[in-house]
Amino acid sequence: MADSVASTPDSELWRRIWEGAARAGLGAHRAVYPAAPAHWAGVRKACYLLLGTATLTAVGVAAGLEWLQALAGFVSAILILAVPMGTWRTWRYDRKVAGSRLDLFEHGMVAALPGGVCVFRYETAEVLQNITNHYRNGAFQGTTYHYIFSSPEGARAVLNEAFSNVREWGPAVQRAVTDAQLPNAVAKVRAGERVAFGDLWISAGEVGSGGKSAPWDRVEELALTQGQVSVGVAGKFFNLTNTPISRIPNFFVFQALFEYLRSAHGRLSVAE
Repeated sequence: MADSVASTPDSELWRRIWEGAARAGLGAHRAVYPAAPAHWAGVRKACYLLLGTATLTAVGVAAGLEWLQALAGFVSAILILAVPMGTWRTWRYDRKVAGSRLDLFEHGMVAALPGGVCVFRYETAEVLQNITNHYRNGAFQGTTYHYIFSSPEGARAVLNEAFSNVREWGPAVQRAVTDAQLPNAVAKVRAGERVAFGDLWISAGEVGSGGKSAPWDRVEELALTQGQVSVGVAGKFFNLTNTPISRIPNFFVFQALFEYLRSAHGRLSVAE
């Protein structure tokens, strides 16, 4: 693939991004989201603490306080292991994302990564998403975002919160992909085709998962619960499917097409 983004001058990188966008017909440039630099604050704090424990050790020796020496020695041992590990992880992160950026265009996006420049058109891109809220002892700790983009040409990019404003560009890209792909999906269904989304599929008469299916007049709801998608069917104790959203390509296209056909059959219900 192309040379590392980290070693490419900004002007040269922009030329490659623009050329890729022009070849794919992505249209006007909309926004750019650079990768956030690594945070070295934690490593610096650990170094300061290590210096502090060295001072405590010296005080303990001078005052003959064995308990203080033991405490300082114990903390120092932990920090001696933590500082190199933290330094290595932070340096590795910096090397991994240095110079990376995400550029959004009218009809697609370009991801400049250490492995090269990847170009995606919204109308053909496949997107997998895994958005997870994290809790510890019932307290919210934060949200992680993980997107995998792939194209028919073989391009693949893994993007996450390392790119600035993920809560802005993530939904923006998903909306753009849905707007670009939904009309074609509707046209295929009207033409009698089956549209697949991983193991799930939709046709004019049914929604299915693998070899199981249900006609639209028996489908009760599309429920989204804790990262899982379930389809309830009238008269059935078990759902038609319980599939993680992270395994459904272009989930929002699937959801929009589902809602369209449920509405067309006069029974729309989406529960969260």
